[in-house]
Amino acid sequence: MRTWSRAFLQYKNFQQSPWMNCKGSDSMLCCQWLVIQSTGFLNDLANNGADQEALSLIKSTSEAFSVSIFAFLNSHGLFYDKACAMTFYARLTRYINGHNLLANRMANQNWKLWAIKPKLHLAKHFAYENHSLLQARRPLFLNENSRNCEQNEDPVGRVSRLSRRMDIRHGLPSSIAECFTERVDPS
Repeated sequence: MRTWSRAFLQYKNFQQSPWMNCKGSDSMLCCQWLVIQSTGFLNDLANNGADQEALSLIKSTSEAFSVSIFAFLNSHGLFYDKACAMTFYARLTRYINGHNLLANRMANQNWKLWAIKPKLHLAKHFAYENHSLLQARRPLFLNENSRNCEQNEDPVGRVSRLSRRMDIRHGLPSSIAECFTERVDPS
């Protein structure tokens, strides 16, 4: 992470679930931190009296998200075969089910943690699409990283800010030209 402060962690009151105001790469690092912390708590379980089942579920879900899924996607090219698609489906399903179990468990204990967000719904759509293609016996599968835009977050944000400052008649082409020439003229 470039910088970290408590301002990134949003937890207004006990009626809302906590969330983080950070980019995807920072949330991956936080999930990896959760894996390390939960492993440490599991190793020290006899001394702290923590709930082993909940900690194991937190560890496996965070690990499935931050390590297993994205390491798989980043290690493959634009397409992968049926065996790899089955592996991806199993890893994604493990993450979705773990997240749902954690959300259900926390809700039953009246804790506002592990809320179900729209991005989890999107992950379920990816799993469903992958499962449908597996059932159709396709030979190749498109890597979900083909839709990934994290490398473009900064340039897209810069072009969007410039387009809001530019005259509406000039539109996007002049915004992109301004962005790549490093010359910003707000008038």
